Amino acid sequence: MYASNIEMKLDVRSVLLVLFSLLTDGKAYSYKDTEKMLNDLSTKYVGLLAPVTRSPVRRRSAYWNDTEMKTVGANIFEALRPLLKPDGEYNFQKMLTHAICSGSNEIFTIAQIKILRRVNCQKRLFKKRCIMNNPRRCYCSWIGVLVNDMPMKTIGASCLQSHDTTVQDEMDMVDINVCNDWKYGNVQYYRLGIPKRWSSWSTKYLLYDPPAYNSSYAHGLNTQDANHATLPFNPVSRTGIAGKGVLRSIGLNNMEALIIVRFARSSREILLQNTDKDWNGKWALPMFYEKLSPGTVKYAEEQSVEEYFHALVKLEMQEYCSVERFRTIMQPQHKIFHGYYPHPNATDNAWVKATIYVTTAEQELCFNYLNLTLPRNYLHLQWKALEDVDLNVFNLNRDVLMERIKHKHDQKMRRRSAIF
Repeated sequence: MYASNIEMKLDVRSVLLVLFSLLTDGKAYSYKDTEKMLNDLSTKYVGLLAPVTRSPVRRRSAYWNDTEMKTVGANIFEALRPLLKPDGEYNFQKMLTHAICSGSNEIFTIAQIKILRRVNCQKRLFKKRCIMNNPRRCYCSWIGVLVNDMPMKTIGASCLQSHDTTVQDEMDMVDINVCNDWKYGNVQYYRLGIPKRWSSWSTKYLLYDPPAYNSSYAHGLNTQDANHATLPFNPVSRTGIAGKGVLRSIGLNNMEALIIVRFARSSREILLQNTDKDWNGKWALPMFYEKLSPGTVKYAEEQSVEEYFHALVKLEMQEYCSVERFRTIMQPQHKIFHGYYPHPNATDNAWVKATIYVTTAEQELCFNYLNLTLPRNYLHLQWKALEDVDLNVFNLNRDVLMERIKHKHDQKMRRRSAIF
């Protein structure tokens, strides 16, 4: 939608929510009445509603009409029904969203459906009213392979009965680009989208069987390892994907990260990793596995943080900026964080504990001699204006970081003043 358009169209979610709010005037309505009113509104005011704009990244529409969508959704529901626990009378209601996403060796369909669970309530001594077969809203996510609109292979699935899902939540499900947002790591594979508020292991799911990925292979519900239940579990939350993933090992993975800031003219810059191959500005904190002790089980050889930065130093400065010199930066006085880190590649069975250090290019001069154009810079590190970066995505407190950086910079300036 562009401001120069003569005929403006409003976003479907905003219009429906505003109209619904005005018509109900804050009154409470039953689930059935709410559904009917929203459906009536979407039909009556269709001329005001703009189609939802979705990113084309790794996504193709299945071009199903309403009848076909209902049929496919019902077929997926029938495949999931025998797996739902606890028992109850389940009924398919509608398909919320669907997409065809490219996999490494096959094409996946990802769908979110809404079902109703009817449960006979039990009469209690002090309960005056008992409504039989009161419907409960349930939401299921499914990743798999369709053949002739029938689910032939299930890669992963989850179903959750929700007591607090809002109209806005449902509209967000329709709007999501699952091929992009549910993609796992830098491989052509997908995880189930698990909202943060439902990610706790204490949240009871009707069904939770995530896709599994273990670097060299991937598998789904029909071929899961018999010993999957014996694997260690992520101590913090569900992630929507099981197995080792692309991390080094099952269980705890210890990693290190180094935040480097420099003062360039009147601004401050931070050295970050560009994680988007199309260079659309998706930034991340570069992280490295800690060096393993001698005798530890051998894993694929990977560069440590000091080895990576040493390899990027200009040739004439490599002797001065040795591997050992970079290692001395990782000292307790530079440490600002140590603990569980919400790494994007974490799984239900493999997670990251990170130690994060901070320094400045003024304090450690070797960072001024990096050649970031070298092919060895496979993490695509770049200097980025600090003001343009949302540090919340790194789970860091901006104020604490800024205070630490300012303190280090002031120390450097005082030392320079003392010399001169």
